[in-house]
Amino acid sequence: MQIPQEEQVAVSQAAKEYGELVQDIAERVHPWRVALSGLLLLILLGGVASTWYWVILRDGVSVETLYLQRSGHVVLSEIHNEGSRAITEVSIMVQFVDSQGDMVDMFSVSIESIPSHSSVAGNDMELVMRGISIWDEYLVRIDFDWTDYSGKSHSKTWVHPVGEWAYEKFVDEP
Repeated sequence: MQIPQEEQVAVSQAAKEYGELVQDIAERVHPWRVALSGLLLLILLGGVASTWYWVILRDGVSVETLYLQRSGHVVLSEIHNEGSRAITEVSIMVQFVDSQGDMVDMFSVSIESIPSHSSVAGNDMELVMRGISIWDEYLVRIDFDWTDYSGKSHSKTWVHPVGEWAYEKFVDEP
């Protein structure tokens, strides 16, 4: 199928006009302006994110628990205060319970205060149990209590079945 000569000329003329328009815009917009506007946009977005994270008052607490099978069982816990205000009167109790409901081991830690944007972990928040069958299923029970910035007390409990996998990670957010 043959395209008529007039249409070819019209398409060619339109392409030439668009090309000249693009070239004119490219001459007016310098690459430094594009780079500078991109940098300013990144600074603006960073400022908004920083304001949300550091300035706006908010509460955010999470408990991260890691379960490992290593010639026995290992349970590690860490408390994260992701909020912009300190939390006080923090207590955590982690129990390792067998399938019959009997407690195998546990730890309990009380912390006076956790500042904003910080975490607490350590040897006091670890359970290492050797000589216990790794073929059975167990439960990890976490009891977590804290007082927020306004003085309101909170309490939360989570129960996680473990033992099917050699590595499990739980992040609980009250």
